[in-house]
Amino acid sequence: MAVGITWLVLISYVVWTHGQLPKQVAVHFGAGGEPDRWSSPRELTLAISMVATLEFLTFTGIAWFLPRISQTHWNLPNKNYWLAPERAVGTTTRIGRDLLAMAFATLLLLGAVHWDVVQANQVRANQELAITIGAVVVYMFLLAGILVTMILHFRRIPSPPLDDSRLRQ
Repeated sequence: MAVGITWLVLISYVVWTHGQLPKQVAVHFGAGGEPDRWSSPRELTLAISMVATLEFLTFTGIAWFLPRISQTHWNLPNKNYWLAPERAVGTTTRIGRDLLAMAFATLLLLGAVHWDVVQANQVRANQELAITIGAVVVYMFLLAGILVTMILHFRRIPSPPLDDSRLRQ
């Protein structure tokens, strides 16, 4: 649900800022901060909206489709353990949740990039993008964190609980 709301807010923001952009929008900046790629407001609005929508539909579609995928098609460490009938729902829920977290982070990155482009064209008058590099670094750390926790989680099989009756003797 949070991903859907984030997508809706991002699309609304992109559409709202469309009319505030100049006729020629600086959309890419070189190492020195000078614009080296221009587009129309329409092209920028369509590009951001299409990328955000495609990303949203892809991640949410995969998360929805996960439980319906045959186990023979899964590439998962300790697949027999994690996809055993008593754990399959929890496993697909966990992976789906992680995919939605990736979608959420990607939508936030797109929002940060669009905000920075709007600011560079309105407020900072063709200066380099101020937050995009920081946003990309944060995004990469978020994705790496999600992927590492997924790998660590599924690589290990939890130890069975100790039998209390052996402890009491």
